[in-house]
Amino acid sequence: ATRKASLPKLRLRLPTRSPQRRSDMPTSMTGCGEGMATSGSSSCRVELRSVNNRAFKFSLRTREGLAGLEARAEAAVRERVRRGTIHMGLELAGPAVMVSRQIDRAQLAAYLDQLEDFCAGHDLTVPRSIDALLALPGIVCDAPPDATAADRVWPLVADALAKALDALDGMRQ
Repeated sequence: ATRKASLPKLRLRLPTRSPQRRSDMPTSMTGCGEGMATSGSSSCRVELRSVNNRAFKFSLRTREGLAGLEARAEAAVRERVRRGTIHMGLELAGPAVMVSRQIDRAQLAAYLDQLEDFCAGHDLTVPRSIDALLALPGIVCDAPPDATAADRVWPLVADALAKALDALDGMRQ
């Protein structure tokens, strides 16, 4: 009887490559991130969008009165983003909103005096509401910028911005 020689079983092992670590991988320049923060009854929402660009460019889109935060926001973004065009949207709600309008009380008083004189001279009753007077020219005007308002609101904005940057980093990986 012939005996078949048994061959040893060979296990084929393919060389394994260790997966690249995230820090070794190139970072995409395109992405978006959103962050929200609250403090008391105030809230802040930051939205970041990035697109490809060789250099760093930053733009802030927000309401009047908040543009004073642009330099701080740009510096915070620049610490974490080296290249690309970054568009930042900033929204504040609640008591943290910096008021950029005020009522000119002297002008309103002058209009009220004229209205009372007119009504007295024509045997009319003086209207109980000043709603129509608020629409007259010179009553509601821009307030002078408050230098401390940006300092008061910055911690809330910085918190929302950090969360938006974390989300942006996660998307760009």
